[in-house]
Amino acid sequence: MLGEMEPKTDSHIADNEQNLTALRTLLGDEILPPSTVAVSMMTAFGGTDRCLRRYLRDKAGNVEQAAEAIRATILFRAEHDVDNVRAKIEANGVKERVEKVWFSAFCPNTAPGDGSPILYYKVAVVDGGKILAAATEEDIRDFYLYWMEECLVMQANSIADGKDTTGVTEIYDIANVGIRQLHIRAMSVLNRVLGLGQVHYPSNLTKGYLINAPWWISKGYSLVSGVLSEATVSALTISSDNCRDDLLEFMTDQELEAMLDLVGSSQSSLSPDEEEIAQSSPLLDKEEASQSSTSPAKEEAA
Repeated sequence: MLGEMEPKTDSHIADNEQNLTALRTLLGDEILPPSTVAVSMMTAFGGTDRCLRRYLRDKAGNVEQAAEAIRATILFRAEHDVDNVRAKIEANGVKERVEKVWFSAFCPNTAPGDGSPILYYKVAVVDGGKILAAATEEDIRDFYLYWMEECLVMQANSIADGKDTTGVTEIYDIANVGIRQLHIRAMSVLNRVLGLGQVHYPSNLTKGYLINAPWWISKGYSLVSGVLSEATVSALTISSDNCRDDLLEFMTDQELEAMLDLVGSSQSSLSPDEEEIAQSSPLLDKEEASQSSTSPAKEEAA
């Protein structure tokens, strides 16, 4: 069946012309006027072909699955009024509140290549308690949707400048990740919210870097890998330093240093007690670890 062939040559890649035509035909009027949500979605992704190709790549060329995923995103965008999400979070104060506790920022890409926007995540400044105190899960979701829409705008601007931009370069800095980040309730919320990016903004990653990885890499990596697709994980380069040589392909030395300071300063290294908790319970913060150490029997006895 069309779209289910294993990619082997350039003519069989997931978003080849045959699959693209088949997907256009299958969706038909669903992505044409008067479907304003669908049309605005195609525009946001840089045009209909670019949008369809991203879903085809995400579904490994399976046309039927790509069509279902696009339909699901159209419904999602309509349900959450994604086209107006920025106006919403500016009006209700969510944008201002969440920006104070957010942990990522866009950086300039001065390389002459595809012009992919650079998105930098500084995990050490994630404070689960502050995030949950600042906003509800719905608020965080709306802020993230605004963030992803801004990402699409940057890609569209790059395309308008004549560059063949197909996604973003993402940098996950996990230097000095501590117990504050291992907050089970906050991580559950963030996993659900960030997971929306994999579903409704597929094939967004062109290249990813996991930098300043500590010796307990499996613990820090679990903070980001849980919400990433297999294709995304495979696109990541993992380094124990800041991957300077690779990143200087996208920015100047000054821009790199500025990026590393963009989202607040890194926290201090883990204390021995924090290292012990991090190794034994990667999703517990200090408060939760303390609560879990008090059994009901002990409380009753007290």
